[in-house]
Amino acid sequence: MANFLTLFGLSFAPGLFILWYVYCKDKYEKEPARLIFITFCLGAGVVIPAGVIEHILESIIPMPYEGNFLGAFLFAFLVVAPTEECAKCLCIRVAYRSPHFNEVMDGIVYGVAAAIGFATVENFFYVFEGGVSTGIARAFLSVPGHAMTGAILGYYMGMKKMNPESKKRFIEVGLAIAILFHGAYDFVLLTQTLLCLLIIPIMICLYFFYRKKVYLALKGSPFRAGRDEDLFRKP
Repeated sequence: MANFLTLFGLSFAPGLFILWYVYCKDKYEKEPARLIFITFCLGAGVVIPAGVIEHILESIIPMPYEGNFLGAFLFAFLVVAPTEECAKCLCIRVAYRSPHFNEVMDGIVYGVAAAIGFATVENFFYVFEGGVSTGIARAFLSVPGHAMTGAILGYYMGMKKMNPESKKRFIEVGLAIAILFHGAYDFVLLTQTLLCLLIIPIMICLYFFYRKKVYLALKGSPFRAGRDEDLFRKP
């Protein structure tokens, strides 16, 4: 029983903590908990359909992907990353249509909610199969990685929502960046070589990219009303 509770906690706690952290970052106009919960549930709900699509696409690759450079590259960048990031995008679009989605930071919040819903269900399967060590590793790598790519995707969807007349392809750019980070993460792991060490710089780059987008979203918030000028003043 104790082991079950430990694994259950490792499955759910990391993602929920990250979602709470990002929710607190949205300090100028909070999003309704109900819509965040719906987006979270949608993210959780697309795990199985995404897995089915990945399985179908995987059969097209004529080589193993574990320990094979070309197979790992194709699987990471053409199967897993685009399928999962597109799934997150579809989940965010439900909140996107809501009048509550009225600033760029909202996109980040809903992007993280969708990503954490997805990551939490995925985490449940991996942790109960791999045990405590898997849960700890994923708490610091996979779950934050999902959250940050979701945040980046949400940021660009927010830019599109706030600039509907712009011809810039915000959503396409967001998807491309999220897929690039996600694919790079999966690729180095799947090679099962010393390239796995690149996980650390990839996560660091992803974190700084995510942090910059949060900074820009908060700085440009129409609800900031001149607050926190010291935080956003150029050096």
